[in-house]
Amino acid sequence: MLNNVPQSSQSLGQTQALIQQNFSTIDTAFSVNHVQYNDGSGDQGKHKWITFPLLSVPAPIFGAGEVGLYDQIPLAPNVLTGQPELFLRKSSFAGAVTFPMTASILSTSTPVALSSGWTYLPSGLILKWAANVSCTGSQTVSFPTGANIPVFNTCITVIPQIAQGGGSDTNTAVRLTAVGATNFTVYVSPRTTTGTATSNITYFAIGY
Repeated sequence: MLNNVPQSSQSLGQTQALIQQNFSTIDTAFSVNHVQYNDGSGDQGKHKWITFPLLSVPAPIFGAGEVGLYDQIPLAPNVLTGQPELFLRKSSFAGAVTFPMTASILSTSTPVALSSGWTYLPSGLILKWAANVSCTGSQTVSFPTGANIPVFNTCITVIPQIAQGGGSDTNTAVRLTAVGATNFTVYVSPRTTTGTATSNITYFAIGY
């Protein structure tokens, strides 16, 4: 792109080729991810798709009230997936927050049936789950931890249920008794009598 063309001292004959070169450069740049200027569909200027280049650190700076998207490999304190993730910078009740909205267990491994996993929701909330967790009576269950697993600052709630293999009925029930940022407590008991029981449970946990 020739930013100093035309100049007041230049004639049209001197600048014609240079101006044409500038228009060609602009058209080439605009055509990346956009419908072209001379497209006859009426979609001129619209995005066909959006490509985010991978940014190095630090993260970009946004003004007050601005919402931003960018592509970066997460660094602490974000979950360390090791993969380029699409970050969303948005406003919240507590102020501006930034989180890797595309990060999930799929960033680091292929989920296996009846296993644990996690994902970010578009709002910034974190959803975690697990299956076949053995519990007896009053049992505290810790959320999985690791460099590539996000942690809750606050767990809003946990939804536990009895895991019944093969569709068979069992005389067991589970109820939630306590919720914390790193674990939760359930009580497993018979459905028809008092006392404790043993069963595998599955759960969903949501927090931020």
